[in-house]
Amino acid sequence: MKASFLNAELMRLHDLIRKKSTGTPAELARKLRCSERSVYHKIERLKDYNLPVIYDTLRQSYCYTRDVSIVFNILIDGEAMAKLKGGSHTLRMYRRLCPH
Repeated sequence: MKASFLNAELMRLHDLIRKKSTGTPAELARKLRCSERSVYHKIERLKDYNLPVIYDTLRQSYCYTRDVSIVFNILIDGEAMAKLKGGSHTLRMYRRLCPH
């Protein structure tokens, strides 16, 4: 699975947890279009990053025990960047900023 897809999944999961709107694990699986087992793996991945995720049985939703802010960085190599908007001009700028 590509890293950008994993980041998108984690960003979506983080947003739902932050809003306390995940629902039950089965509901969350439907929202994320994955299996319930995958939901548990994704939650564990967040916990591996030392994020304070719990399941609140009263709300029937995952939530954070304190305010959490996550920054996702996406690294793109020069050739891939050239295919994005900006084309060869962006690639030249990238090579000037990040010489190999």
